Amino acid sequence: MKWEPAREDTELARRLGAGERVAALTLQACLLEVGERRSLGMPASLASLLLDRELISPLELAELLPAREEFGPYRLVRLVAEGGMGQVYEVLDVGSGARYALKAITELSPEELPRFTREAEVNARLEHPHVVRIHAARLKGSQPYLVQELLGGGDLEQRVREGQPLEPNAVRELALKLVSALRYAHGHDVVHRDLKPSNVVFDDRGEPRLVDWGIARSLRANTLKLTAGGI
Repeated sequence: MKWEPAREDTELARRLGAGERVAALTLQACLLEVGERRSLGMPASLASLLLDRELISPLELAELLPAREEFGPYRLVRLVAEGGMGQVYEVLDVGSGARYALKAITELSPEELPRFTREAEVNARLEHPHVVRIHAARLKGSQPYLVQELLGGGDLEQRVREGQPLEPNAVRELALKLVSALRYAHGHDVVHRDLKPSNVVFDDRGEPRLVDWGIARSLRANTLKLTAGGI
């Protein structure tokens, strides 16, 4: 089923109102704010706003969001980004209430499958504070996806484009963190091969992560493998 933000918001508001979990006036105000954010081109949804405002707990919300067979235990909260290969959603784990980013590939050609698989395999091997952490992956079936940590601070390209220059000390600190991540990857026989500002993404505290390891190369043949259909 296609993700339709307005319909999803309306249905969630109906369920919340029926259960009297959130006051009617609060719901109305939240819906208006979501509409304003969307009019400015910002990714927004009623579910994500309720979570950010702590008006409902993640586990309570997960129970109200519709299940989608193709995404297993993950409930869609909002559409974060959309491109030629698929979409990135903010999701809730129905079991733990944890928030993640889910990268869903909708049109995966035979040429693209190795890249998607490689991204999952590389991230499964690398555990570093400045490398994006992968939580789970499903690489087979009609709907492959990756689940990784949710990063809400935007990327370096956006910061530069929006005229947010970094102070010299901040540039130095950022460079040292990225070099640390690259040195760690090289120590595990992995070369990123696509280092650019849009692949440096920040968390809510401003800490950077290197993302998009889809064209990374192992320095050792046949060292990147996953068993079964996921992690």
